[in-house]
Amino acid sequence: MRFLWESPSLRPLLLQEALLGLAYAFFAGLLPFVVLRGLGEASWVLGLLGAVQSLGGALGGLLVGAVLGRLGEGGTLRLALGLAGLGLLGTALLPPWPLLAGLTFLLGAGGALFGAVAGAVRLSQAPRSFGAGWREAFSS
Repeated sequence: MRFLWESPSLRPLLLQEALLGLAYAFFAGLLPFVVLRGLGEASWVLGLLGAVQSLGGALGGLLVGAVLGRLGEGGTLRLALGLAGLGLLGTALLPPWPLLAGLTFLLGAGGALFGAVAGAVRLSQAPRSFGAGWREAFSS
């Protein structure tokens, strides 16, 4: 953690990851209240939203290579934060559940894109000694 904080190029990434993680935790904790009480929907809608978010995450994970090749690291990170932010902020407006499903899809896709690229950036700049044990375990 200290390495990330002390690195001028990785500190903004660490802060973005922390804020996205915190926002996602609030989202996950409040979504049942939003759906069941705020919108007055049935419990199956909550399950459907979870499935749609997972599908967004799967698609984001599948497309990370193509998006990264087209936009580069910075562009992909901005796109991912934009998608996740749109999903989070749109939910605050208490839209009807079909629109909320689209927003949760965007959140899932953005989160997967961001996590994959941010993890790769962190590992590419980490000292070799940080991953020595893992590299040896998987190379034999």
